Amino acid sequence: MDRKIVEESYLAFSPSLYLYALSLTKDERKAEQLVSEAYYKLLCQTHAPDQLKFWLLRVVKTSFIDQYRKKQYRQSVDLASQQITFTESFESQILQKERNRQLYLAILSLSMPYQELILLFYFADCSTAELAQYFQLTVNQVRVYLHRARKKLKEVLQDEY
Repeated sequence: MDRKIVEESYLAFSPSLYLYALSLTKDERKAEQLVSEAYYKLLCQTHAPDQLKFWLLRVVKTSFIDQYRKKQYRQSVDLASQQITFTESFESQILQKERNRQLYLAILSLSMPYQELILLFYFADCSTAELAQYFQLTVNQVRVYLHRARKKLKEVLQDEY
C-alpha cells in the first residue's frame, strides 16, 4: 500500500472514524486504538479498497465487535469505566457541552440501525447514497430510516424537556 494514500486518507477520514469509534466504545483511548488498528490493516493491504472510507468504517466496527466479544468472554462489562467527566470552562461552553451530551445520549437511546444511520450521516458526513451502499439498501430506504430516526430522536428529546 502506498504510504501517500494512507496519509491522505488519514487526514481526510480520521476525524470521522474517531467520532464513529468513540460512539461505539464511549472511551477515547479505545476509540484511538480502533482507528489506529483500521489504518494498520489498511497498510497491510496490497491495494487500496474501492470505497476506502466505508472500508475503514467497517474495519472499525468489526474490530469493535471482536473486542467486545473477547471482553464479554473474559469478564463482565465494567460500568464504572463509562463515567462522563466535565471540565470547567465558560458558562456558555458548559451549556453547549451539556446540550451535546444530551443529544449524544438521546442518539445512543435509539435502536441500533437508527443510531448507526444518524451517527454516520451527521458525524461521519456520509451521503444517503453512500449509506445505501454501506447498508445494502436503496437510497429511498435510507431516507425513510433517517426520517424515522429523526422522528424518534425528536420524541426522545421532547420527553426530556
